[in-house]
Amino acid sequence: MTTFEQYRATREFPQLDGLRAISILLVLTIHSHVTQLRFLNGYTGVTIFFVLSGYLITTLLLRERDKHGRVFIGGFYIRRALRLLPLYYLVLAANVLAVVAGFGQNPGDFGRRLLFFLAYLNEFAGPGAFGHSWSLAIEEKFYFVWPLLAFAVPALWKWRPWIAGVLAVAAAVSGIWGGYLSIYAPIIFGCLVAILLHNERGYRFAAKAARPLPAALLGALAVTGLLLSTTDSHQQVLFGFAFALALPVLLIGPRRAHAWLAWKPLPFVGVLAYAIYLIHPLVGSVIDAVLPDTRQLPWSVVHLVLMTGLSIGAARLLHVFIEEPLKQLGRRISESRRSVGTLPADPARA
Repeated sequence: MTTFEQYRATREFPQLDGLRAISILLVLTIHSHVTQLRFLNGYTGVTIFFVLSGYLITTLLLRERDKHGRVFIGGFYIRRALRLLPLYYLVLAANVLAVVAGFGQNPGDFGRRLLFFLAYLNEFAGPGAFGHSWSLAIEEKFYFVWPLLAFAVPALWKWRPWIAGVLAVAAAVSGIWGGYLSIYAPIIFGCLVAILLHNERGYRFAAKAARPLPAALLGALAVTGLLLSTTDSHQQVLFGFAFALALPVLLIGPRRAHAWLAWKPLPFVGVLAYAIYLIHPLVGSVIDAVLPDTRQLPWSVVHLVLMTGLSIGAARLLHVFIEEPLKQLGRRISESRRSVGTLPADPARA
């Protein structure tokens, strides 16, 4: 069991990259034509991504606040922008070219939808080519609002847990009626996990829940939630909550509960998850145009294998030559603009 001091001193969590890998593999199944894998409810991969985003970003900001006495909000935005936007717009441009060339879904409607993609209002664009990017627009809005709400105004710092709690309740209630705010519930649940674990008293409480018996029950609850989920917003709220409850087990629980997530192929894929998520539908549409009927066995399996392998290969190139260099550039720029001290290392890859 990880102690509070060990947790606070940990700068990287390889098991979270493993969870990213599980998430993106789930997403790949739902965007494949292998109907036999539908029982995995691959869209829950996005819900897992949301919880992890809330946790990682909030942990990063809390640790920066502790080290420097404040959060350099401008530096955070610089790092996020260079980490996410160039690759996003590059893949969007590739989708434009692909639609012109006759690939992708609903190409006739793409011109109208492109305006939403350019403005990061993807969730309002509707289905079709690049429509899967709706989740990225949700996360971008979170990245913009949450640091301002919880870290920019010193008078609100002590109310941070209450702010997150009220937002979580509002988002969860919104999910009952399928309201827009429900989309943010899993992200806010992740924020609450980060706040809980950052506090020594909260950490002790979470550590008790991460003991073997409660950990097994929480893990079973999360897996059950995944298998019983539907696309209904309230179902995703429930699964997001179940996964958030189980997340501390994978962070601070017994090693046997999370060691499997550090198996080398999983963190390798997890680091590439953002690029894989961006490009895999485009890769899949190209494979559809080349192979015979990919909606029938065995071609549907071939389609999934090729889409997975080619997406990972392309994502690796994008990560090495674009994503990682710009991520490092963002750090250097934000460091140079900080008035006092230097930026802390990321507590995890965010």
